[in-house]
Amino acid sequence: MAKPVVIVVGADKGGVGKTTVSRTLLDYFSANNVQTRAFDTESPRGTLKRFHPDITEIVAATATPAIVVTHDHDEAATMGDGVVVMREGEVVAADTATRVWRYPRDEWTARFLGWEHLLPADHVQTGAVADLASHPFDILARLRFRVTVNTDNRLMGDTTMSRECLLLAEQFGYGWSDFERFAVNAMKSAFVPFNKRMELIDNVIKPGFAVLKG
Repeated sequence: MAKPVVIVVGADKGGVGKTTVSRTLLDYFSANNVQTRAFDTESPRGTLKRFHPDITEIVAATATPAIVVTHDHDEAATMGDGVVVMREGEVVAADTATRVWRYPRDEWTARFLGWEHLLPADHVQTGAVADLASHPFDILARLRFRVTVNTDNRLMGDTTMSRECLLLAEQFGYGWSDFERFAVNAMKSAFVPFNKRMELIDNVIKPGFAVLKG
């Protein structure tokens, strides 16, 4: 007997989008005589793995085909062999998690996936912006985009993380709390397993900045 396809609805955000997609998938599989089981986390907070480890562990251990319908980037990136990004009912990207994140097909997809990867000093040096004051980093940070600080090729750009952060602090008046947020943003977007990212955030980044903030 073939294993049923499991559809798991994430509990990451309100609205009817996930429900609509899930029902469409159920209707499709039913019309094609594919056995299907659906689970809804039915919780307003947290991620699927935290609230339903039994489901995700069983799916992984038994190699059961599964579809996770979620708004949570971490769930999508760490749980799926492939990722599909949808906008207003239309598929805008479909590939492996790595390729979807590394090669967003358009500006909307890039923003949705959190691509606000900015190199202030390098952008001034290469003429992308006239000066640091003109750089959009501060506007995006105040709008709560997931901005991060990076050196890119630090040898070619003749810069360091310390210099990039110092320039931002001098130009925009950032303090330790701001740089903690940028560091957490960077780790959230790192291409390492979700549990490892959370471990580094909780055990390295936050304690380190707690010392700096006194």
